[in-house]
Amino acid sequence: MAARQAAHFDEAEAAFAKAGKLFDELGDRLSQGQVLGNLGALSESRNQNKQAAAFYTEAIVLFDKVGAADLSAQTWRALSRLRMKQGKWFAALGALRRRLQDVKHLTPIQRLLRRLIRVSQRLMSGG
Repeated sequence: MAARQAAHFDEAEAAFAKAGKLFDELGDRLSQGQVLGNLGALSESRNQNKQAAAFYTEAIVLFDKVGAADLSAQTWRALSRLRMKQGKWFAALGALRRRLQDVKHLTPIQRLLRRLIRVSQRLMSGG
């Protein structure tokens, strides 16, 4: 992670690949998901947005499988931010909506956001 933050992208990628392989051998899905999330952030730093979205999506699947709701939610937020950065507003709203569906106890801001997303979807669909 330090290498990614220092913009030593090749070094960071090699370290993440090594860690991912180790966690795969150990069957540690939670840590594999974390590596995938970090690879997503690395790809995003390199402006490889399609690849970043794929890594984030893969991480979300693993987090959901192991019941890591907080990490899944963080990764959904990263995916939503990426989509917004790309100008893919509807995809960003979809990612955010999906993330909010899985939250059991919404904060007041999250409830408001969920209502706003519903209203915007109704307006877009003409209903």
